[in-house]
Amino acid sequence: MWIAVEAILITGGLALTPLERYSAMRRLNSHHPLPDSLRAFLTHPWFIWGGILLIGILLISLVLVRRKRTVHEKYQHKEQFRFLCDQRGLTAQQREILTAIARQSRAGRMEEVFFQSDLFVRGASQLMQEYFASGHNLIERKKMNVLIGQIKQKLGFQSGFGGLPIRRGRDPGLSSRDIPVGKTVSIALSTRPEGSRVDAVVIQSDEFELVLRPEIPVSCPPGEHWNVRYRLGTSTYEFDALTMVCGSDGLELSHTESVRFLNRRRFLRVPVEFPAQVAPFPVQRQQERGRLVVPQFVPATVTEISGPGLRIHTELATEHGQRLLVVFELEPGKVIQDIGEVRGLRDTAQDQSIGVELVGLDDTTVNELIRTTNAIAIRRDSQMRKMNAENPEMVATSGERDHG
Repeated sequence: MWIAVEAILITGGLALTPLERYSAMRRLNSHHPLPDSLRAFLTHPWFIWGGILLIGILLISLVLVRRKRTVHEKYQHKEQFRFLCDQRGLTAQQREILTAIARQSRAGRMEEVFFQSDLFVRGASQLMQEYFASGHNLIERKKMNVLIGQIKQKLGFQSGFGGLPIRRGRDPGLSSRDIPVGKTVSIALSTRPEGSRVDAVVIQSDEFELVLRPEIPVSCPPGEHWNVRYRLGTSTYEFDALTMVCGSDGLELSHTESVRFLNRRRFLRVPVEFPAQVAPFPVQRQQERGRLVVPQFVPATVTEISGPGLRIHTELATEHGQRLLVVFELEPGKVIQDIGEVRGLRDTAQDQSIGVELVGLDDTTVNELIRTTNAIAIRRDSQMRKMNAENPEMVATSGERDHG
């Protein structure tokens, strides 16, 4: 019964209009009216204005507290920024430049540029573009680029200057400084990287600039971005660089550590049979007293070649990812010796078959391996064609046996 009564009351309440509900609420306590003195006090203008003033004071206090907290946080961030500058040994000029870089990076906190290289690169790129747009001369632009490079070194975002590293495509520490003089790269404006590209030769690479000589003349204003692609071993990489100078002496670009992996080159696979020697690397045995420890080579056979990739059969026990010293004769008088990394392995009835990638070769040797691979493939194809012309049935039987 009570449930039914409640349902009727609820249904009736929902059916009322908002004005009717408000009138009903006011009549709930009509049998307990407020005293006239209290009613007069609550409705007095001074009481109403006093309440409004109190609310205003509370709101102002809240705003002041919030502002004080914001000012305190900014002060803490500035102190942290100053402390990190002192810790890195930045000069007054370098601090001023780094402050501008932090603002251009649009980081939430200024000190984030000390720990996130992408923020530093973005802020430095924006700062250089504004510097170019303001009409500074060539000497001032180069000086600014040198100062930014020095700051990058002190912050630890810049790798040491040197030649090509032994580690290849999977190494995260690549830099445009790793490109040696004389190497051919491919360039295009970053606004259309997939458009017509131009080959260029690296004619100079110092600590702060990369100078290219395009095979055909190019022109662009300072501050323009170029997309640069180059091959390193079996992989292709690219990066975007800022134009310092573009003139008859070449295209001068700023260095960067933001090098991106693009793809891996694919090579023709050709069966071969080259005698080889392999040894574990590095040498794990301790040096004996008074004797130099040398690698212990084990006989092996290269049964397949695919550019810098080899299929090797050996009795040496290896593991995936292990490095080996590999020596074999590619052609009469041409000996290849390099560090190889085990990419795959499987046990056979007689020995172990391992897939090895040679990771320390320069581009000249890689191109030589490709040339030899293609030459062997052409030679085998011509031999098969000749055998097919002389005895088709024998070749067909041999082919079925190979596929089987």
